[in-house]
Amino acid sequence: MLIALGIWDFRWPPFCADIIYELYRKSDTGEYFVRVLYCGVPRRIGQQTRVLVPLDEFRRTVQPYLIIPGRYQDACNLQNFSINI
Repeated sequence: MLIALGIWDFRWPPFCADIIYELYRKSDTGEYFVRVLYCGVPRRIGQQTRVLVPLDEFRRTVQPYLIIPGRYQDACNLQNFSINI
């Protein structure tokens, strides 16, 4: 996820690291914005210069990494995978 968001710093995440997504709505226009916090620190996403990113831009950033519902097994090549309990 750090790579997808463009915030990977080439170091292993610290113990108990977290990513928080905050959704904001501008009251006068109704426009939505996303803010990402990594370990409690607001981060710029990808090539963005702002911390608050319009929702549409956030979606475009993460779209290449999303898996369409129902296609998880195909994406992970797990067609013949089974678990014996």
